[in-house]
Amino acid sequence: MNGKKKIVVSDAAPLIQLALSHHLDLLPRLYDVIISEEVFDETQHYRELPDAMEIAKAVGKWLVVRTVKNRKQVNYLVAQRLGEGEAEAIVLCKEVGADSLLTSDKYAASKAASLGLKRLR
Repeated sequence: MNGKKKIVVSDAAPLIQLALSHHLDLLPRLYDVIISEEVFDETQHYRELPDAMEIAKAVGKWLVVRTVKNRKQVNYLVAQRLGEGEAEAIVLCKEVGADSLLTSDKYAASKAASLGLKRLR
């Protein structure tokens, strides 16, 4: 192995679940993690909760927030019954050339696979 970490783009749910279980710190040990602005906003819906605060603290340390450029593709995926965060995560995954998508949403995973993206397992 060359020592270079794989790049993953995450949806909100895995980040929230890892933060709730006090395991968010596992992600930067294994991957370089990128999220979209919408995904970050979704994790901050209840900013006063400990999981939201933990995710917010990770931004700028190891969690990178990026703006999705291809809004047309995001809108196309939203029209296919994906949430805004899942759609942005899929499009961002393609835009940054990520190795995998981190999502717990089976429908989002199937849409990502149809676009040639790998789901982190």
